[in-house]
Amino acid sequence: MNDGAGPATSSPAAGRLRGVLLLLLFLGTTLVFDFGFVLGDDVPPILNDDWPLHAELVWSRHQGPAETIREVFLMSWEGRPLRAIDYGLRLGAHRLFGLRGAFLVQAAILALSALVLARLVGRRLPRGFDVLAGLLFVLHPADTTHAWLATMMAKLALLYTLLAMIAFVRGRDLLAFLLLVAGFLSYELSPLAFALAPFFADGTSRKSLRRAALVFAGALLVYGLWRLAVFSAIAPDLRGAMAGGTSASTMLAALGRGLAGVLPIMLFESWVRSSTVLATAGWALAAALPLLLFVGHRRRQARGPAAPTRAAAGALLAGLVATLAGAGLSFAAMPTADPGVASRHTIAALPGAVVTLCALGALLNGLLERSAVGRSLILLVPALLLALGGAARLETQDDYRDA
Repeated sequence: MNDGAGPATSSPAAGRLRGVLLLLLFLGTTLVFDFGFVLGDDVPPILNDDWPLHAELVWSRHQGPAETIREVFLMSWEGRPLRAIDYGLRLGAHRLFGLRGAFLVQAAILALSALVLARLVGRRLPRGFDVLAGLLFVLHPADTTHAWLATMMAKLALLYTLLAMIAFVRGRDLLAFLLLVAGFLSYELSPLAFALAPFFADGTSRKSLRRAALVFAGALLVYGLWRLAVFSAIAPDLRGAMAGGTSASTMLAALGRGLAGVLPIMLFESWVRSSTVLATAGWALAAALPLLLFVGHRRRQARGPAAPTRAAAGALLAGLVATLAGAGLSFAAMPTADPGVASRHTIAALPGAVVTLCALGALLNGLLERSAVGRSLILLVPALLLALGGAARLETQDDYRDA
């Protein structure tokens, strides 16, 4: 699956093997940096707002699965019927493996999403940036809710959206439409990441823009009809959260706050928010410096062609657009949300932020790879980002353990 700037794999078998290895890498990364406290402690912590745990109690003590799903469907004020999938996965894992099983399902969803995003990035950017994209997706510190089970709905919706982009770039627009509808009906903000689809398809031609607009508009229309015409007629709006519950001025203020505030959060602030993170990253870089210099020397001996800067520039533009779309529209949809570093509402902006960071790395690669200092920087910058992200996620893990 590669017809862009990235190199094709040598054979289908090699591609499948590489995919399996990357999946294991991303799964191991999230298990260590997000769920270590779950695997290591005798009893994992239960977070206050973990609605699925309430459903587990209802399911096991009072009634059967069908009745529970019906109550979850009808009483969910957000109108997200595909939370039934989220509940089913979690409850099945809980029945088989206990509470840890539910956390492991969350880790598997994160790893699968990272793999799909890596495959998409690999279509347009040079080899190696797909691995960086997957690791950045798992380690990005802006979304601190990886281990919060109630956010599985948002993470599943983002996985559906990423799979919709895979279908879109393969020309399967109907399948992309259905997957986007699934995303909307699981968590309505995550499908905003579909703004990246035209870039992944062919570098954002007019044809792919028209196709993506039609697919997205169709899915949004289905969701709008469901939310405003069907769901509002069969279930009460318990929190006043549906359309019309906030004024236009509040929505516009939230949109402006999202557009102005989330780019710094996604691209800068969340990476350096504590001295612990900086200290950990410093030690990691000090330990990695000899390796970086060695790899840089080997790259000088076997230097290939320069990175395609045109593809990198296109990726940068697409990533910024997707980040702003996910950020601004998310906060417009949730006017009372706090655009801070500890919020699941940044999830729609996450793929765009990852693509933006990878694009900056690819531009750096194209501009500096012919210089010895440049080659060291090419390796140093991604290492710094990953070290900062890993340190931030370990700190978040400690917060969950203490909570």
